[in-house]
Amino acid sequence: MATTKTAAASKAAAKQTAPKTASKKAPPNAKADAKVKKTTTGIKKSPSPYNIFFKANYQRVKEEHPELLSKEMMAKMAEIWKLDSANPKSSNYNGPPPPKKVKT
Repeated sequence: MATTKTAAASKAAAKQTAPKTASKKAPPNAKADAKVKKTTTGIKKSPSPYNIFFKANYQRVKEEHPELLSKEMMAKMAEIWKLDSANPKSSNYNGPPPPKKVKT
């Protein structure tokens, strides 16, 4: 029995004197610190044909269909865009040919 007491006592002494190692867990605010705000260069992308169409037609369609909710309004705009002549994917398209995508 004397040996078990001494073994337990030596383990307790080892725990007290052993240096603590660094925790592998990240601090609670690590995600907030990891996020870095992107700085803008001031160069804006030009609006797409859909953006131009949407800006030009949204108020008109909203006045024609005041009962539509937001989600339904977006569906209506998409339906109109599908058939519009400004849509490059439409069979009625009358604008310049769409630019070809270049793989990088």
